[in-house]
Amino acid sequence: MAVLKHVYLVRHGETDSNVDGIFRGRDSALTDRGREQARIVAGRIGRLNVEALVSSTYPRALDTAGAIAEVTGLMVEPHELFVEAKEASALRGKPKDHPERVAALAAMDAQNHPEYRHSDEENFRELSERARAALDFLRHHEAASLCVVTHGAFLRVLTGSVLFRDDFLRSQFVQMLRHFKTENTGVSHICYTDDQGWQLITLNDDAHLL
Repeated sequence: MAVLKHVYLVRHGETDSNVDGIFRGRDSALTDRGREQARIVAGRIGRLNVEALVSSTYPRALDTAGAIAEVTGLMVEPHELFVEAKEASALRGKPKDHPERVAALAAMDAQNHPEYRHSDEENFRELSERARAALDFLRHHEAASLCVVTHGAFLRVLTGSVLFRDDFLRSQFVQMLRHFKTENTGVSHICYTDDQGWQLITLNDDAHLL
């Protein structure tokens, strides 16, 4: 069983939104600690001999990828496929405990239909389709070993799509959001083989931060 592709999924470093809980969308920025985390994980990725470096186009991901690029000498390949799950724009600027945000998230969590949409957020069907497109992109990338810098929620969609494939349900995604903690700069390793398809090897490994 020859492994044809190794992919190391890295969540970006700590951001201002991670610290204060205020939803800033794509504009959330790395903190000083986040930049240090990026520097540390860059050393780890540098020892893996990856051949390509792909990143979400959001600044926090690009800044994390930039630290990895300095160590690996690779060019960052920005790609919209790996951006964070798009939340409702009406929640922008609101903290996690804001009544409107709490009510909206509770309403979303209570719905299991993949087409459900509270307002203008990305629904589960769209997220699943984007995850499948992202995995297909990685499978066909010319590099045999890649690092991808992405985000907490979308990383759950990617790994859920690897684990459950076409049987991945919205209810499972909600449980992953609640109970699968993604650490800033945690590394998840997936691989692809012709006979098994995508497989999850390690999940949310943050040993480099200890």
